[in-house]
Amino acid sequence: MSTIRPKTLPDLHHFTGTENWWKYPYSRFTYTDGIKHVAEKAKAYWLLDVIFSHAANITKQERHNTDQRLFMVFNLKVNPDDSAVFTAEDGNGNVFDYARQEIGYTDFPAKSFKCYLTDNVCMLPSEY
Repeated sequence: MSTIRPKTLPDLHHFTGTENWWKYPYSRFTYTDGIKHVAEKAKAYWLLDVIFSHAANITKQERHNTDQRLFMVFNLKVNPDDSAVFTAEDGNGNVFDYARQEIGYTDFPAKSFKCYLTDNVCMLPSEY
């Protein structure tokens, strides 16, 4: 059964910075108050697992190709049938081919979600 979802999550616009950096277990990654809010309110800690597993793989793959700091954009698009597609790109619209994941079912409460990762910190676009 398909769920009616808003285009984006409500109440994220007030996150314009962070007071805390939350450590993702067993990694070098951290995330902001806004990302923590999404994980808690949407019951989507699974999304952190997806984001950080792909971030680790991208970092490993791209380290050999560039000396620059990596900037990543992560997108989750939820389909009408409650499946979803997760992608990662470099911020210039170039999708990392090896960082695409089909998700068979999700109850994520919005049609889409976007976040950034730079300097090993995951954040909402409004927190960048």
